[in-house]
Amino acid sequence: MKRLLFLRQWGPARLTATGFLLLILIGTVLLLLPFAEAGDSRASFLSALFTATSAVSLTGLVVVDTGSFWSPAGQVVILALIQLGGLGIMSLASLSGLLLTGRISFKARKTGAYENRPILAGGIRRTLIFTFAFTAVVESIIATAVTARLMVGYGHSFPRALWEGIFHAISAFNNAGFSTNSDNLVPFVGDAWILLPLAGAVIGGGLGFPVWAELVRHVRRGSEATRRISITARMTLAATGVLIAAGTIFFALTEWNGVLAPMSWGEKILNAFFASVSPRTAGFNTFDYGEVHPVTLMGTDTLMFIGGGSAGTAGGIKVTTACVLLAAMAAEF
Repeated sequence: MKRLLFLRQWGPARLTATGFLLLILIGTVLLLLPFAEAGDSRASFLSALFTATSAVSLTGLVVVDTGSFWSPAGQVVILALIQLGGLGIMSLASLSGLLLTGRISFKARKTGAYENRPILAGGIRRTLIFTFAFTAVVESIIATAVTARLMVGYGHSFPRALWEGIFHAISAFNNAGFSTNSDNLVPFVGDAWILLPLAGAVIGGGLGFPVWAELVRHVRRGSEATRRISITARMTLAATGVLIAAGTIFFALTEWNGVLAPMSWGEKILNAFFASVSPRTAGFNTFDYGEVHPVTLMGTDTLMFIGGGSAGTAGGIKVTTACVLLAAMAAEF
């Protein structure tokens, strides 16, 4: 009883950090079990811990090949960690409390705020419903598009195409960068039917749920809601568009005669665009980054440092922070 009282006295920050830590440890234990590895290979504690941490934190770094080292069951574990990490474990806890009691406590509301997921005007209930519904709809659409393309264009069987479609859709929307292919998305280097839907999922997850909530409200209410779009949403949308366009031009200029040289003109533009979208959030790659020019790597680092929108699945310092810093610098100059 004292232990439960002690946990209740913890602040939202500690509960959030502890929740993510427990999720990582559970994922590590599951990845160490025999059913998670393919063949006779066995994961070490360090590789399982690193993989679980990378999945929960949506980092995308791997020390073993996801498609060949982990069994289908192990890949399901990784995918679940990615999804839970993207939604936020405290959001899941709030939803559980809502389903069980029909209400959300004030502490749960504070915990959600600590997780950088602002509560909409309708309260935590609407926020959770919109977050889960929007995630499910987007991931379903992207998974359907990728599955269809893998079946039609690559001759995959329906079960294999469906699994790869679901895996890449969830990985893309949550900006995790995990892939079932040993060379990530290199096999689809010239396939717009694969890269564009995944890029759309990456952008969608990187914008953040509050921005999408405002856009949905704008569509419902028409032009009357235009004036009510917050400065944060406008700043996020504008900065995202500028960064994507600037990044596309940058990658095209620096690598036109580099790693993009063997490609056709259309493929060069497509991969420059995808290379502009992915580093800021997801971490997918369609070419070997070990062969790119150092200037390209510096530009990639810059995009990764900036990241995506607030309360989204992207990393970085967030585009709104970058805009505020640039505005402050301009004011000083």
